[in-house]
Amino acid sequence: MLTEIFARPVQFKVFAIALAGSVAVAFATGAGSTWWLRDQMAAKAQLKAARDETKAVATTLRRTISAGVVGDKIGAASAERQVEIHTVTREIIKEVPRYVTVKGDAGCTVPVGFVRLHDAAA
Repeated sequence: MLTEIFARPVQFKVFAIALAGSVAVAFATGAGSTWWLRDQMAAKAQLKAARDETKAVATTLRRTISAGVVGDKIGAASAERQVEIHTVTREIIKEVPRYVTVKGDAGCTVPVGFVRLHDAAA
């Protein structure tokens, strides 16, 4: 059959045109749709990556804000506690002279070696 087509030039031209047309149609529908599909898949992947990044940023922001709130609460509680500690210390210092007299304090001598050893350890 092909030898008959090649033998007659008109039929060969018609066959060549039909073949070229079918190849063009196949390329336009097959390869073009493949490129379109690939582009769509790439766009979906980029969109998913952008959404994941947005979620990560939102989570980080939420955690940072909550950490700041917790830090403020702890700071306020710490300031209240410092006032309480200062008050208790002042009262203890006031009570020391009642239990330790000046004569008893003067009678208590601490050796210099002990003071050096204590300071070195501290």
